Amino acid sequence: MAMLGLKDATTGVYTNYLARFAGQEPRPAWLHELRRQAFGRFTELGFPHHKQEGWRQTNMAAVAEAVYEPQPPPPPARLVPQLRALELPGVDWSAGATRLVFVNGVYAAGLSALGPEAAGCRIGSLAERFATTDLSAHFNHADEAGQAFVQLNTAFLADGALIEVPAGKVLQRPIAVLYLTLGTSGAAARGEAQGIAQPRSLVLLGAGSQAWVIETFAGLESERYLTNSVISIDLGDNAQLEYTRIEQESGRSVHVSKLRTRQGRDSRLVAHNIALGGGLVRNNVHSILDGEGAECTLNGLYTLTGTQHVDNSTVLDHAKPLGTSREYYKGVLDGKSVGVFNGRIIVRPDAQHTDAIQSNKNLLLSDSAATLSSQPQLEIYADDVRCTHGATVGQLDQEALFYLRSRGLGLEQSRKLLVYAFAADVLGRVRTPGLREKLEALLWARWAV
Repeated sequence: MAMLGLKDATTGVYTNYLARFAGQEPRPAWLHELRRQAFGRFTELGFPHHKQEGWRQTNMAAVAEAVYEPQPPPPPARLVPQLRALELPGVDWSAGATRLVFVNGVYAAGLSALGPEAAGCRIGSLAERFATTDLSAHFNHADEAGQAFVQLNTAFLADGALIEVPAGKVLQRPIAVLYLTLGTSGAAARGEAQGIAQPRSLVLLGAGSQAWVIETFAGLESERYLTNSVISIDLGDNAQLEYTRIEQESGRSVHVSKLRTRQGRDSRLVAHNIALGGGLVRNNVHSILDGEGAECTLNGLYTLTGTQHVDNSTVLDHAKPLGTSREYYKGVLDGKSVGVFNGRIIVRPDAQHTDAIQSNKNLLLSDSAATLSSQPQLEIYADDVRCTHGATVGQLDQEALFYLRSRGLGLEQSRKLLVYAFAADVLGRVRTPGLREKLEALLWARWAV
């Protein structure tokens, strides 16, 4: 059996994974079997590499060759000030907020809070449900069997956020989830273990329910680690969810994510992805419109600087008739950063009367240093549909810049205004109470060029 190129005796990478897998608690039985199957698939698949379709612009060799170990968290007296020092617009520390905090993928009850919104819902740690409930149906999807990072996450499945909203329940305030990953600092040495967290989130909305969920992924700026996260979202008939994912990882970290959503009849999903941090980032999205009349909006903004590399790979899968999807991704790239966008819309044979629009627009702030690769795709197997896609790459309009400066604005303010105007429609689609204003303030400071 091919072991993903990890049998290199000089690195001990495979030995490390095998030892950590064997050291897991074998109970409950359903979870042990789920992990065992996933680890077997992971070792057969190997890590994806740049010669594989879909990964040609993103090289994961550094991940395949590295040794990762969960790092011990510092004492609360040191951790809490470090957390509070981070500017995290998606995390509500106020009284009455519903907040789930995980450190290295493990639930931190002392930093979490269940406000009034949690009444009547199941909101908390997945690990607490494992002993009483077989959740394997939510963690073992056939369409993810060939995805190495999902299988790696499942092989080490231990904890994460559970958000279950019963039918008819309407939440007024957002539920915030914070995943903080701690790593190692200093120069990387061969064979030295870096930090790792592999959180899992499960969001289940009953028929006719409504909710707001914000997930934030963060780390301390100087640290090296891998975050490999997976979230599954399932919306019942007529359910409505606005989900926001904010990535504020360390500039030396690797972040890999998988978002899988399934929607019932006449359900409404808006999923935002705001990528602000991370050295090497790969975001995978698979949204399945599995009910007649379902509506889905994927709304993304990635703002890159330095040598950041962010790869967004999305699939909008129309499986039933009368579905509507909108995908708007925008990128602002500075320095020597690299952006990748691969967007795919699939219209299945039964998905007649589908209405799908996809758009990817990018703004390059640096002169010829930043690069962007965009590949929008349509796969249509039905004959009565309306589908369009498009992609653009450009720089700041010099005439507009001159106009603003001629009206008395400085160069920095003029550039910031134009960049904000470019990104404003993406931010304007964020309806979660109080979140858009915080994101705008954070990005305004970031675009001080």
